[in-house]
Amino acid sequence: MKTQGIGLDVYGQTDIGKVRESNEDAFVVADLADSNPMHHIVRPLELEVRDRGVLLAVSDGMAGAQAGAIARAFTLQSLRRAKRQGGASSAEMSLAEEVEQANRRVWDTAVGSSREGRGAALAAVLVDGCHAYAAEVGDARVYVLRGASLARLANDQSYVQLTLDAGAVVRERAASFRSRNLVTQVLGGDVDLVVTLSRFTMCQGDHLLLCSDGLTTQVSDHELREIILSTSILDIACRRLIDLANARGGSDNVTIVLAKARGEALVPLSMSERAWLETVRDFTD
Repeated sequence: MKTQGIGLDVYGQTDIGKVRESNEDAFVVADLADSNPMHHIVRPLELEVRDRGVLLAVSDGMAGAQAGAIARAFTLQSLRRAKRQGGASSAEMSLAEEVEQANRRVWDTAVGSSREGRGAALAAVLVDGCHAYAAEVGDARVYVLRGASLARLANDQSYVQLTLDAGAVVRERAASFRSRNLVTQVLGGDVDLVVTLSRFTMCQGDHLLLCSDGLTTQVSDHELREIILSTSILDIACRRLIDLANARGGSDNVTIVLAKARGEALVPLSMSERAWLETVRDFTD
């Protein structure tokens, strides 16, 4: 069965950066009607959104190669099983439940082991027909570029963000904080987890950008917007973003999934609503 007239052009890339000895980032692109998720993409894919939807996810493992690799693997394995059970609300809750299950698997594996500080940040989007549902944990991010406007769906779950929210520092100074990489929540960090959930209806030409913090600590939102707008070729845009992050030090792994929505069944940009994004659940609630 196919959801008629809705498709995604998708590309993903991960890079070790210039400093780290291993790459603890990973991504997955999966047609959930298929059993073959993709963790490596050579050229942009043309996917049709079928009845079970399409999953996009970026995972940023932490605390050393072994623990980080275990965390990201369990995260992506669990997310692959996310399936729509019928109805918009069940699609988003299915995604949230799979993220919570991934958290429990990482937590259970680390209990009684030497994998202290294990965990993973996560940015995931489930595209279900013309609707999209985003789940975010830690400081991995989801953005939507609609027309010429770039929207970040949720704030980072980090100590820097808490400081910004409290008004204790201006954004220009926050980038220089020593604690800028410390997060307040990760998958596997605790048995309980609060998943930030967002939902929106896609428009024709929307770009979805999922990325690890190795990109956003080096590249501003304005630069993200300008680079994506400057080329219609997804893999070139990803390469330019990664090259820019590496040119500024490449202090962390960088992973990007970039997708563009297409299809006659989607709402034209000219008909999009002004208030199009809804936060279903926030980490601070």
